[in-house]
Amino acid sequence: LVEEVELLRKRLKRRNVLLDETRKAYLRDVVAVKEALRRHPEIDPSSVPGGTTSLDLRPTLELYAPAECAFRVAHGGKLDEYGGHVEIIHRESKKVVELRKKVEELIELEQEMRLKATELEIAQQKDQLALVDQREQNRDDRELLSREIGTLKERLGKVDERKVASLEKETAGLRKHLE
Repeated sequence: LVEEVELLRKRLKRRNVLLDETRKAYLRDVVAVKEALRRHPEIDPSSVPGGTTSLDLRPTLELYAPAECAFRVAHGGKLDEYGGHVEIIHRESKKVVELRKKVEELIELEQEMRLKATELEIAQQKDQLALVDQREQNRDDRELLSREIGTLKERLGKVDERKVASLEKETAGLRKHLE
């Protein structure tokens, strides 16, 4: 089987070489005849045996067209009566279409990411403002607490301990009396 495949490959290669040579020779002949007819404008194409071209290569040209291209034989003008010319029509390939879709998706994703980044920046600014407000509130509370502590210390310093001891004794006596 491997030998048969190899034999078929060799035959295909020889066939392709032969077709290439035939195509090159035909195109050289077409150019030569076209140039000869150009040099002699008095020759009418309809007076040439066979009229215009005797071989239609349109189906063959399609074999050589890349996947995203199409060949077209166009006719027009006096000189094109001798065979016309080949136009190559290039369409977008599947890869270009896929890449265009990817680019559109990435642009959309980029816009979403920019929106999220902007939203996060706004949230960050709000959090920073809240943090600054909280720090100010904490500082104000600390100052208020420090003043209260200072006031209580001052009041404690003014308390007479003998009087406190006598009040405690009096309170203990009243408790005993109540029981």
